[in-house]
Amino acid sequence: MTQRIIPLLLLTFSCGYLSLANLIPLDPWSAEESVGPRTLPIVYGSLLLILSSNMLFRGAPILKRGYRWQPLTVIAICIIIFAGLIPYAGLWLTVAFFLCGSLGILGERRVLVLIAAPFATALLGWFVINVLLNVYIHPGSWWL
Repeated sequence: MTQRIIPLLLLTFSCGYLSLANLIPLDPWSAEESVGPRTLPIVYGSLLLILSSNMLFRGAPILKRGYRWQPLTVIAICIIIFAGLIPYAGLWLTVAFFLCGSLGILGERRVLVLIAAPFATALLGWFVINVLLNVYIHPGSWWL
């Protein structure tokens, strides 16, 4: 029975997520297009629904006692801090700090990798989104 609890929770979450994704308002011009603001959330929710249904029928493996919960817990805390910092520090700086922290938590100790990889990723994301696609992303209230 305990093998079915997590898949059942994921299935419930995916149903709620899909119902909320269907409530995303559409502009008149985006309602006629095949890809719009609802597309990605509906795809993600549908994939989660399919995978959790599969896990529910097959049964999920039970976690062993020796599982390392500490890195998972610290990364979950980093995700919460990441979400809280975006309005203040901006998306790209927050992404760089989140990746740097996550790499450190997962055991990366080379300073060059800890600094260069996250900031290169954030810089590349900024270049693609802001420069190439010309999408405005708020820089954060600390910079205004």
